[in-house]
Amino acid sequence: MKNGFGFSAVAVLAVGVVLALAAPPASGFTLVEHGGEGGLLFRSIIAIDQAMMCDGSHKLPPGRYDIEVYSMGDGSVRAKFIQGGVEQCTAMGRLQRGRPNVNAQQFRFVPQGRRETLEFGAPGMDQALIGLLLPAVQLPAVQAPGMKGMAAPGKVNGGAHR
Repeated sequence: MKNGFGFSAVAVLAVGVVLALAAPPASGFTLVEHGGEGGLLFRSIIAIDQAMMCDGSHKLPPGRYDIEVYSMGDGSVRAKFIQGGVEQCTAMGRLQRGRPNVNAQQFRFVPQGRRETLEFGAPGMDQALIGLLLPAVQLPAVQAPGMKGMAAPGKVNGGAHR
């Protein structure tokens, strides 16, 4: 009897190991922390194909970035964009709650006028939504037809207004 019990225990253990090894790896990225101030949600790598602004003053040139997203505990998130081990800029966003899992491998840029929202995750799941600005486009000044050689209003050609 003792020998039969030992054999069945070993057989159950062997089957468990085989099933564990045969199971597909978890897809996506599981939410690390569901709250807490400054808790790391996930890390990912993204590619940006056009220049963007993080906070209105830090330009983010096109390229590949390591991104770390932190939960701030109040429903907002903070994303750090890192390139070559150096933090390039930080952007704020929000955490949209769903089922507790942010798939950091699934992201997309959603244009919204002069802004883009970087969305991590799938609808129905937790999503991190990070707002980025598109830089202003500088256009050369164009003079209206027929205005060439004319002085500005209130000015007389060749001197000050009298």
